[in-house]
Amino acid sequence: MFTAHTTFHVAAAGWLVTVDELVARGRRSATTVDLYRRVLRLHVLPYLCALRLAELSSATVDTFMQDRLRRDSYAVAKRCRTVVSGIYSWLVR
Repeated sequence: MFTAHTTFHVAAAGWLVTVDELVARGRRSATTVDLYRRVLRLHVLPYLCALRLAELSSATVDTFMQDRLRRDSYAVAKRCRTVVSGIYSWLVR
């Protein structure tokens, strides 16, 4: 179970387990999961890794997304949004 004190990194690892299960059931492709892992490792975790879930406000995530848009590209920012949104949605469920 996750609490307000759980770090984003721990939540992301839990989400990846569920995505791996989707691959095993044929609901996601292995290529998609590889892309998610790469986006997490290169873009999302360096910024959000140590934050606790209670610290992840909409403003914090928006600042991160805007930074990705400025530093990288629209495509990278969009992939980051997909991954962060997937993690958030999984946590809510």
